Amino acid sequence: MQQFKIALIGNPNVGKSTIFNLLTNLRQHTGNWTGKTVISKRGKFKIGKYNFEVTDLPGTYSLKPKSKDEIVACNYILEENLDAIVIILDKNCIARNLLLALQIMRHKKNIILCLNFADETKNIFVDKNKLKKILNVPIVETSAKNNSGLNILRYEILKTCLGDYTSNKKLKLPPQTEKLSEIADIIENLTVKRKFKRKPKNLDCIITHKFFALPLMFSLLMVVFWITIFGANYFSDFLIKIFSYGEIFLRQLFVFFNASKFLNGMLIDGMYRTLAWVVAVMLPPMAIFFPLFTILEDFGLLPRIAFNLDGMFKKFGTHGKQSLTMCMGFGCNAAGIISCRIIDSKREKLIAILTNNFVPCNGRFPGLIILASMLVSGKFISLKTALIISMIIIFSIILTLIVSKILSQTILKGAPSFFILELPPYRKPKFSQILIRTLFDKTFFVLLRAIAVAIPAGIFIWLSANLKLGSLTIMQNLINFLEPLGKIMHLDGTILSAFLLGMPANEIVFPLIIMGYEKNCALTPIENFSNIKEILISNGWQLRTIISTIIFYLSHFPCTTTLLTIKKETGSFKWTAIAFILPVLLGFLLCILF
Repeated sequence: MQQFKIALIGNPNVGKSTIFNLLTNLRQHTGNWTGKTVISKRGKFKIGKYNFEVTDLPGTYSLKPKSKDEIVACNYILEENLDAIVIILDKNCIARNLLLALQIMRHKKNIILCLNFADETKNIFVDKNKLKKILNVPIVETSAKNNSGLNILRYEILKTCLGDYTSNKKLKLPPQTEKLSEIADIIENLTVKRKFKRKPKNLDCIITHKFFALPLMFSLLMVVFWITIFGANYFSDFLIKIFSYGEIFLRQLFVFFNASKFLNGMLIDGMYRTLAWVVAVMLPPMAIFFPLFTILEDFGLLPRIAFNLDGMFKKFGTHGKQSLTMCMGFGCNAAGIISCRIIDSKREKLIAILTNNFVPCNGRFPGLIILASMLVSGKFISLKTALIISMIIIFSIILTLIVSKILSQTILKGAPSFFILELPPYRKPKFSQILIRTLFDKTFFVLLRAIAVAIPAGIFIWLSANLKLGSLTIMQNLINFLEPLGKIMHLDGTILSAFLLGMPANEIVFPLIIMGYEKNCALTPIENFSNIKEILISNGWQLRTIISTIIFYLSHFPCTTTLLTIKKETGSFKWTAIAFILPVLLGFLLCILF
């Protein structure tokens, strides 16, 4: 059975990944901002008896690469023996996209031009026959959003691979690259008619405004946090009730099989309760935050956030795209680490990875909300609490920038790199695709990693609270050992041991604090804020204890899932160790200074 090798290439943000998904029936993550595809993705599809291997290449503006992802795309196009090259163009700006196409046509044959976003350009008429006559390549018009024109594209790919098109080009290209822009403009004028001139992006006058941009973006982020944190409470309560019914069923099952008390405690009080707490607290905020974050991405706001913050981040010696990885870190630091792939510079990518843990993930927010509520009088969830949380977030951002600056001046010294960022048009988000994409590609992916860590962690926590080492349990011995260090930091041994034992998942840190104070043998769900406050105050908590705990919540070692992700992304035990040690040392120093 014959197999053909094809590639998809084009400028950033022209819909390559969406077309790739439709051709191959894969679920590669797509988004409305440049730099999503930073490594090549491969898939296969079949037409009759013919097989096709298709490669989705990173976006590039020319065959003279300026970044790592552009080098990948250019080298692949120039060096691989391809049966067909599909060059995808944005129908809104054909002349600009043609620059890359004309460069590729100098070196390669078997080219197909795909004019995407046909659904957004109904007032733009392209004379495809005339364009085909000038370039002597097949022209296909598609709307990847509506899955329109893809069958025609498949047919043209098949014809090209079978050699139905002549490779002789009627367009004679000059050797000077500088003149390609003039040729592209001439081609557009000959083949494109617009019923009206493109209107300026009036919304950008506000969103990218010198004075309004940052307050507006921060307010938008606060709204996302508000919806995520307070919306997740209801779903978490519901899941906790469901898991409590599951616990009752398991206990009855263990009684039926006459299981030992030790096995009952280890598997139900230890493993099941820890697993239930992690899922109940972790799943709802992720299931809310990631779709909201992706809606902003599809609408076109994320590249504008990077645009607005690029100058500020450069002053701190790092990359403007780090602002986006930080935003993702608020949902989950492991996901934030993965999103650092969008940063081209290895040095700046490492800075973003090492500092992502300083922004609190959704697993830390329940504890931060309790601590913020203790600083103000009134209800557990109130406007005052939200204001304190906002101040904590601002502090975490400042902390991230300061540490990034220190790293860029010391172990990761170097000048900030530049990057080309094209602001995409505003587009209506695809809500059904967003829901499916975020649940399966992000939420469940991160949750499964956390579950894999939480299961053995639950067993270990129960054993440490029930097995004795001398006259005290392992947990009590650990608390006593850490007590002197805790006092220096204006904390105590119980708090530090909770952070240490809660390393598998930040969600269980505060339940472990209560467990340590109450000397319980298992994790107990936190249900009443008044009771929590009484427990903490009765164990010597003061104002400085609350603030020091907040500081350490923002600056302590990453969770196990995040550390595993750092190791995978960096491929280095050295940088993983630094990612562990750096926040701990800073948290220790900040607590003492406070």
